[in-house]
Amino acid sequence: MAGRLETYPYSSDTAFAVSSSVAILAHDSCVKNGSINLIRLQHPKFKKFVYFHISEDGGVFEVLRFHENCRSWFVDDYVYSNGDLLILSRVHPLYLVLPSICEMPQNYRQPFAQMVECLTERCSILEKNELLRSGIDKVCDSFVLPGDNMRVYSFNEVKCVDWLAENVEILKARFIDKKMLHHSILTNEKSLNCYAVDVLSEYLCEKLSNLLRQRYKITSEEKGKLHKVVKHVGGEISDPTENYCQSSTKKLKSSEQSGNLTTSQKKLAKASKGTASIFNFFKK
Repeated sequence: MAGRLETYPYSSDTAFAVSSSVAILAHDSCVKNGSINLIRLQHPKFKKFVYFHISEDGGVFEVLRFHENCRSWFVDDYVYSNGDLLILSRVHPLYLVLPSICEMPQNYRQPFAQMVECLTERCSILEKNELLRSGIDKVCDSFVLPGDNMRVYSFNEVKCVDWLAENVEILKARFIDKKMLHHSILTNEKSLNCYAVDVLSEYLCEKLSNLLRQRYKITSEEKGKLHKVVKHVGGEISDPTENYCQSSTKKLKSSEQSGNLTTSQKKLAKASKGTASIFNFFKK
């Protein structure tokens, strides 16, 4: 079966799993003294607590897990049964506060500290995050209260969708530049729009996701067609159904008995010694 990439939700059992994981794929800035500190924050779409990492330079990284049912790690002379791979993926911190901001009543104004309180109460360091502070201006209108000289913010739905659309265009450009998708999607503007919006919607609440689809005029019918294309192109990786080592060994033995080994067959016979026993070991 093919592996899957998923968020790493928090539970009473995962605390040990994180600390004992063998492989973590992360940027150098995330690692300090050979360890990585993780915190629990609410996922902007699923509303469940999942693991994130906050680097010293203020970067926010979501912890994703690549998982396969039958997967282990071979490290030196040891075999670790937990074959999961944890990946730290950078996320703009603004996505983590958008669900609460977009639910604010119209023309309701709040200072910055209160707007991001849902996030900073669990991670106070983010209150000074420059990316988060500058991002608020991209989705809100700001005002300075007379007398108090206090800056307050009010959610602006149009500005927010404009900012999300900019991110969709960045995704599309990256997909095309890196040729990350099948050409049938990359060469079809509607399909590419739908795919990029779907990717971004993994970090959006339902309200913002629907507004973004309206901006790109994506209907449920077009979305369904794209999913059929992706399923057809991607498919699943199935396990081999034939013991290739065994069949190759039988062919070589029959050739040896007949005495008609070619030079290439002799080299193959020498190289394949012991492979059948290894294959049988993993079948146990």
